[in-house]
Amino acid sequence: MQTNRHPRSTLVAALLVALAFALGFAEFVLIGITPDVADDLGEPLTRIGDLVGYYALACAVATPVISLATARANRFALTAALLVVFNVGNLATLFADGYPALLVSRLLPAATSGTLLAIALTYVSDIVPKGKTASVVGLLLAGFSISSVIGVPIGATLADLFDWKAAYGCVLLLGLVVSAALLPLLPRTGGA
Repeated sequence: MQTNRHPRSTLVAALLVALAFALGFAEFVLIGITPDVADDLGEPLTRIGDLVGYYALACAVATPVISLATARANRFALTAALLVVFNVGNLATLFADGYPALLVSRLLPAATSGTLLAIALTYVSDIVPKGKTASVVGLLLAGFSISSVIGVPIGATLADLFDWKAAYGCVLLLGLVVSAALLPLLPRTGGA
């Protein structure tokens, strides 16, 4: 039985959109700060730029693998576990002092991003009335897409004002706030 009349459905829907934005922000922020990262780590610009592609590749490979491997897992527990990995990866980026550490720290959130987005989409039908499902799904996907338009300049501005790690500090803060606000409100029923 679906829980379409979740008492805080608007808040949960907004938090799912914020999660989608955070997932996209974590992926796209590097685009605006690549020169800063390259200068700080003493790496060629192209090598740091390649991380954008590695992130997308890791997401593309990990999403179906994790989804299939966890198909029978409890949806809420899986969401919580993936959010922990996502946030740990973003935290590790703040301590990355060389290319290998930066690469690993970016692959952790990449491995969780697609599955988290897919799971977020499954929650929509549990939290909003049937007639509003399509519009909330649209907002959720827009949140991910808009992150490239809004997140990249935010990251670049933070890198200009402070340093490139400030951009990832913002990514981490957003991820932690969304996780802390969202998890207590997510339905524990519905879905696998």
